[in-house]
Amino acid sequence: MADLLKWHHATVTTCHSKDQRLARCGEKGRYWFVVGIGRADFVKGDWIKEGAVVVDCGINVIPDETKKSGRRLIGDVHFAEAKKRASWITPVPGGVGGQ
Repeated sequence: MADLLKWHHATVTTCHSKDQRLARCGEKGRYWFVVGIGRADFVKGDWIKEGAVVVDCGINVIPDETKKSGRRLIGDVHFAEAKKRASWITPVPGGVGGQ
């Protein structure tokens, strides 16, 4: 995704999951915030700039006793928090990874 954005003349900041100041990376993501970290609900809503587009590439399985299977899928971004700030956000499931 970083290369695709750079090919279209975007300035891209890549942040590593072990960065001690990871939440501050969101401050740099003015327009797009693409997440693929592999941790359920890791990115909180206050990390997202108001009006940013959020692309959640994460797929995590968590227990959910309300589901027949006993589990459900969620992304790396805390959807309920992020959707309050984002202008657009991909759902999990049904977004980047499909159903």
